Amino acid sequence: MEVGGVEVVLLDSDIAGYVSTWLSSGRLNGGAHPILAQCMDEAYRVARLLVDSTDAAYFEGLGNLAHAVLGADEVREEFAPPRSYLACKWSHSASDEPTVILSELDSARYEVRKIQQFADGRLERADRITEASTSLSWEPTPSEPEIAANDEFELVDIDAATFEENWRQAVPVGLPVLVIDGDKFDDFEGFVVRFSALLEDFKWNGSLDAFNDILRGGCGTPDGGFELRWLNSTRSRQALGRPATIRWLEDTIARAHSSNIPRLAAELEAARRGQGTTLFEWIVEIVEAHGPGGHEAESSVLLRLL
Repeated sequence: MEVGGVEVVLLDSDIAGYVSTWLSSGRLNGGAHPILAQCMDEAYRVARLLVDSTDAAYFEGLGNLAHAVLGADEVREEFAPPRSYLACKWSHSASDEPTVILSELDSARYEVRKIQQFADGRLERADRITEASTSLSWEPTPSEPEIAANDEFELVDIDAATFEENWRQAVPVGLPVLVIDGDKFDDFEGFVVRFSALLEDFKWNGSLDAFNDILRGGCGTPDGGFELRWLNSTRSRQALGRPATIRWLEDTIARAHSSNIPRLAAELEAARRGQGTTLFEWIVEIVEAHGPGGHEAESSVLLRLL
């Protein structure tokens, strides 16, 4: 079976062989490293292209094994997979199609990541095959001369830094959806209960620091990010407004370490004057920091206030 130009049975066998050799000898010989690095990149490519999540996870695991061996031998940076970047404007009359396409390509010109910009300025991103509007292509990307020969496309210069900045601003597609309903709770304690119910085998204790950690993944949230749909968020804005903020700060101060009390006391005094950030605003800020444009955008958490 071949996927993305890779014979998957041979790839499986090759990586298993190199890992077995490394386990028995403690280090691969120099000539094996570039081959294993190529196998690693091919495993990740296959994982990106496979629709079945179980199969994709298997080849992602193979890639991670190769990645670990290269790291243990301290040659990972030396044999980092080559990447190229492509951007083109697309002229058409279809309102639901992108106007600009940005792609990160591997050595065989298969897409590693893709960003699509639409006429309304919306940016969507994908790093694997999905059923959403933005997804990777099954086929290798044509060469620049082939693209330029099509009058609908205009190539635009782009480098890795520009691609990364657009990637941070783009909205992930195909994410699992978690829903919290503002009609189902009336205070912060209720929000904690409702959000905890969304987590798998994990309970949130209400700490905002812990909430921030949960959004990074690995604490009951889906791997690879998720979309948080906050229904009836206007009601939650009121329920978690100034009075709730004052109660939360009073309770937090009672349990806080002495070094944190001056800051919390200042925030409490501001809240009593009707100033400062509300509890609802704090929660939104934390979530948005893990989404497009945030300083932890790699968490891929998309907040929709409905």
